[in-house]
Order: sequence, then C-alpha cells, then structure tokens
Amino acid sequence: MKLTPEAPLLVKELGEQSLQTRTYIIRGLYGLLLYLGGLMMIYGEGGALQSNVSLGQGRMMFWNIVYLEALGIMLFLPAMTAGSLAGEKERESLSLLLLTTLPPWSILWQKLLSRLIPMLTLVVLSFPLLAAAYSFGGVPTQDLFGAGIVLIVWTAQLAAISLACSSFCRTTVSALVTTYVFVTGAVMFFSFTSGGGRIFAYVPFVYANGVQLNSSPQGLIRCGLLLAAAMVAARVCLFSRAFSPPSNALLKLFQGLDRFWNEMNDVTGGVVLVDDNQRYPAFDPVAWRETAKKSLGTFRYLFRVLVVIETPILLGCQMTNLQMTNFIASSDSNSVSWLLYTTWMIGTVLVCVHAASVISGERARQTLGTLLTTPLTGRRIVSEKLSGVRRLLGILMVPLLTVVAFQHWFWDLRWDLTYAVRSAVLSLVLLSALMWMCCWFGLWMKSQLRAIVASLVTVIVLIAVPIVVSYFLVTILGWQDPFAKQVSLVSPASLIHASQTVRGSLLPVYGVKWDEHVWFWSAVGAWGGIALALRLLCLSNADGWLGRPWSVKSAVVVSPQLAS
Repeated sequence: MKLTPEAPLLVKELGEQSLQTRTYIIRGLYGLLLYLGGLMMIYGEGGALQSNVSLGQGRMMFWNIVYLEALGIMLFLPAMTAGSLAGEKERESLSLLLLTTLPPWSILWQKLLSRLIPMLTLVVLSFPLLAAAYSFGGVPTQDLFGAGIVLIVWTAQLAAISLACSSFCRTTVSALVTTYVFVTGAVMFFSFTSGGGRIFAYVPFVYANGVQLNSSPQGLIRCGLLLAAAMVAARVCLFSRAFSPPSNALLKLFQGLDRFWNEMNDVTGGVVLVDDNQRYPAFDPVAWRETAKKSLGTFRYLFRVLVVIETPILLGCQMTNLQMTNFIASSDSNSVSWLLYTTWMIGTVLVCVHAASVISGERARQTLGTLLTTPLTGRRIVSEKLSGVRRLLGILMVPLLTVVAFQHWFWDLRWDLTYAVRSAVLSLVLLSALMWMCCWFGLWMKSQLRAIVASLVTVIVLIAVPIVVSYFLVTILGWQDPFAKQVSLVSPASLIHASQTVRGSLLPVYGVKWDEHVWFWSAVGAWGGIALALRLLCLSNADGWLGRPWSVKSAVVVSPQLAS
C-alpha cells in the first residue's frame, strides 16, 4: 500500500522546474543578494576585525536578517507563483487540467506546494546567517523558533495570495502586478491601523513604531485566516475566471475616465485639445496602432499619467519653497532630490514594463505571426512598436525637468545653464539606454513575464552591485586604494547623484583626479554609446529574433488603385 497520496501535478511541476535554467539562476541570485546583505549587516560595523565591538549585539543583527529575508520573499515569491494558473490560461491548457480527475482543491494545493517547496528551500539558506548573528549573543532561543515560524507563515501566505491573483487574472503579468499591489497595500493598511505595542494585523510583518512581528498565537491564527481566505478566493475564481476573455484593467479605467470627462466637457462647449480619434493611418501603421490604440501610448492617457506624477512634484516643490528655505540655503545637498529619485524609480518601472512588453506581449497574445505577415522589415516593426515608449519617455522628461528647473531657480543659478543641461542630457541618455535594453529582453525572450522580470533585475543589478561591491571592499575588507571607492561610480544612481551636486564636487571623495566636467561628460558619453550599441543590436537582428527566417526587402507595398 502507498503511504503517501498521489500528487501527479506536484511531481510534474517540480520536475519541470528542475529542468529549467531560470530556476537555478533565481536561486543563485537570491542566495547572492541574501548573503551580501546579511554579511554587510553582520560585519559592516567591524565585526570581522573587532568581534568584541559587536559582541552582545546579535539581537539587532538577527532581526535585521529576518527582515531582509522577508523582503526577499516578498520580491521573489510572486514572480515564481504568478504564472501557476495564469500561465495555464495563456497556454490555453487550463481547460485540459480542469477536465482531469483531479478535484479543484487538489489542483490548487498541488499548485501551491509546487511554488512553496522551492521557496522554503531558499528560506533555509538564511539559517547560517541567523546562526552567525546568534553567535554574537543577545538572541533568546525562542526567537530562533519564532523567526522560523514567522518566515514560513509569511511564505505560505504570500504564495496563497499570489495563487489567488493568478486564478483571477487573465495573464501572468497582470497577476504579478496585482499581487504586488495587494500585498503592499495590505502591509501599509495594517501598519497604519497597528500601534501601541499591539498588532491587530493579518500579515506577519507590519511597520508600527518600528517593524513589529505578528508572532503571537492569536496573530498566527489571523495570518492563517488570510491564507484560508486567499485559497477560497482562488477556488471561486478557478472556474468562474478560467475562460474569461482578455482585458486591460488600465485601459478600462482610462475609458471610464473618458466617459466621465466627456460628460463634463459639455459645460465647456466640447473643447478638444488633442484629437486621438484618427480612424486610419496615412503612414506608419504599426506606430499608429501603438499610439492610438494602446493605453500607455495614447496622448490623453499619457497625460493622465503625467498629472499623477507631476502633481505631487509641484506640491513638494512648493512646500520646500515655503518651509525649507533656510535649510536649503545653508545646505550643500539638494533637499528636493528625493523627488527626482522617486520620479526615476516610477519612470524606470513604467519603461521596463512597457518596453519589454512591446514584442513579448505580441507573443503572449499570439498576434506576432499576423504582424510578421505585413510587408514591413523587422527593423521598421521594432522601431514603430517603440513609438508609444518614446511618447512615455517624453512624458517622463516633464516631471524630471520640473525638479531640475525648480532646483535651478531656487539655487539662483541664473544664466549658468550647466546644471540644467547636464541633468536634461543625462535623463534623456539613461532613459534611451533603458528603453533599448528592455526592448532587447523583449525581443530575445519568449515570455512577457520573463522579459519584464529580467529587465527589472538587470536594472537593480546595474544600480546596486557597484555600490555593494564598493561598500564591501572599503568597509568590510578595509581597502584604502581609491579604486575601491571608484567602483560605485559605475552605478547609474551615482551618476544621477553627481549631476544633482551643484555646489562642490563628489570626485575628490572617491579619489578621482579628473576634471569634473570631463569625467561627467565621459560617463554620459559611455552610456550614450551603450544606448546606441543596444539600438544597433536590436534593429540589426530584429528579423531573426522576431522569428522570420528571411528579411523583408521592401518596406511598403502600395497598390496602383490606392496610389491613385
């Protein structure tokens, strides 16, 4: 007799994951980031050289590692789980799965365990770091068990929520975005409603007067209730949303706003600033489709995105002008740089998602084959597909230049346009390089989710790795060579920070003996060269990566009747 129940779907899922290269790449990347962050927390204060300094301070290190592990789970687990059911819908194989003899609950639990088991193996990677922090003292034994239980509950809860979103959404990308939005909103909501040392939350981690843990028996029961609710939601949506037609939630939201403003426009007499209702394109049909039929390509929709980003920036600049005048006048740093950095983060995510989806999204919707039947070269198809992304770049330049203009005015630079020109050119060059890099991932990868995740991970690596390596060399290993500090200058974030330093120069801090302007424009030129190289790479190999065995020689075919 078999002592274990049969789980064919679980065996199939785990077997497929074991044969995929990305499984080991994700595990390696997760372990690398976890251990880099953990070792910096443990030995960053001199623990490697002077252990007596950190002796007895293991409790703070221990919980910092736990929080780092929880953040890593929140970042990686939705990407691993979002395609569990939504991917079946995209491949049109969910109907076959529902026709098997497996009960619905068995399908859900096996799908959940197929993502939960690999993630729990990654959680085990943190145990040596926790043991290292425990060796410094100050960590009660019950904290070890409590941390392990909380991490397991957090993992199971996130997996269940992501499975519910995957059951509800039509595509993997929408399931991934929905999971991140829901989890972030839940943590923020329970953080605001928790306080006073008592936590009435349904998630293990909340920020209430510092990070607090919902590790009591009552708290774990509440976390279990949210997990059960997520599984029930996944069960309800498994059949009701199994054959739902493709839809664009963002486009529906914009269309609802359109109807509202069209009704309100009767008061103004029907004034139309920009008419997007162009029925037929005279030229560039693919570009017309991207800029007239896509939610992030149409001008009126992009204008609403601009309003959402620009309004907080204008309010922040005005508050800075009214309340922080004395501070800015006496400070060598830029007090509103956080507005610029926040805009960069939002813009980076938007560009990554949009640019990586222009080609991979066509593959996911199975419309790329139809697009390739047109008498257009692959080079022209890619160039026109990016028309909506170029519009998005233009919209993002507005809030970036708003912050630059405010700083230029507030610092009273008058006709010295060096700062403004440097910031504008840097923004344009970095955004262009980002667009072509994400487009390359979309051309090269077959899955839309993989292209987006690869683009975001690459951006994080380019920004964080040089800074982390420099910190490791200087702080932990104690290298005094200027090269150890100069490694961090490779990061685009360092270049953006250097462009915001109006008074003085950051180069002497890093031991750079170049002239500041020569160094800055050399760095900008290097990133411009990277952008041009990526553009050439994408356009020259477009036909092959799009799936054409040949190259279309004639770009446009016009019939005599149409010409007349």
